[in-house]
Amino acid sequence: MTNKQAFLSAFTIWFGNYNIGFVFIFPFLFGCEQRNEYKSPAKESEYVSSYVYNPDEDRDLNIIYNRIHDDIKKKNYKKTVKPLLYLADRNHTNGLRVLGMLYYRGFGLPQDYREALKYHLKAAERGDVDSMSDAAHMFSSAEGVWPYDYESALDWGKKAGLKGNVKAQKLVGSLYDKKFEKTKDGKDRNYSYAWYNLAASSGDEEAKKWIKNCFILPLDLIKAQALSTDLYEQIDNQ
Repeated sequence: MTNKQAFLSAFTIWFGNYNIGFVFIFPFLFGCEQRNEYKSPAKESEYVSSYVYNPDEDRDLNIIYNRIHDDIKKKNYKKTVKPLLYLADRNHTNGLRVLGMLYYRGFGLPQDYREALKYHLKAAERGDVDSMSDAAHMFSSAEGVWPYDYESALDWGKKAGLKGNVKAQKLVGSLYDKKFEKTKDGKDRNYSYAWYNLAASSGDEEAKKWIKNCFILPLDLIKAQALSTDLYEQIDNQ
């Protein structure tokens, strides 16, 4: 006999002729279980099976990611959380980056800069250029880390910039420029010019404007242009 059957028998004996009243109070005694549709085991099984085929093979992880990507474009962010965590547990680079983005923007998840930085760094360490750039920006603006980490921002910014990421190239230029404002060291201005010039060569209007308005001595300009040439060569040799 189950607990509920035992309770029902005891209740019937105790109240005798008042069995009818039991029909009305029974649900309140045992409670009406409310299931969150998102957490329902049946729904979860159905949901996961719609993404996962053979998760031990990379091609199938990529199939999952492609479906996630489609949902992201449709702004179905909450729907992507579980499969993204699934991919992240398996160190899928794109999955790590997108999960970092969701945490950063608060799409489908509570906004959490520390978690965002954690997943961006994991993706960056696996060679994802956009995550390198995003991590650099977070370090430079103290998002997910306090205080801001200049050296880490510069390090990841350079890695992404040398992979051709224009956003990172401008960030490195701005970091050297801010340092120049404090130190007045011509070397910092030269590096700033070189990195902005790299971004400007890709057609970035903001970088072009900075180059146009930059005051730099003729001798320093020659040094800065030589640094730009060296950066171009590093990019070409990758």
